[in-house]
Amino acid sequence: MKRLQPEALSTAGVNQATLSAQLVERQALRFTPAGIPVSDLKIVHQSEVQEAGQTRTVGFEMQAIALGELAHQTQAAPLEARLKLTGFLAPRTKQSKSLVFHITGLETMQSSTEN
Repeated sequence: MKRLQPEALSTAGVNQATLSAQLVERQALRFTPAGIPVSDLKIVHQSEVQEAGQTRTVGFEMQAIALGELAHQTQAAPLEARLKLTGFLAPRTKQSKSLVFHITGLETMQSSTEN
């Protein structure tokens, strides 16, 4: 196993993301065995970003999950709502290679047609 150099250690372990997304699918609220509310979601992201001096269009669909009070907030949000999400990425299960966005913060974004 390769050891990280001291300068690499300052960023080792960082797993934070902020994402604007549209809520496109939501499962019924469920609860963990400990009674914590869980909301399983599907979100869609579309944006243009700069990479190597070029504009790149980015679009993807992703599974997301919210726990606790955030689970209730996502259940109350209408489908197609535009959201600003903060959170982290984690595998769906310990053995899985597919990632899920774990929501730790949520803001509803006003659409351009709303005043």
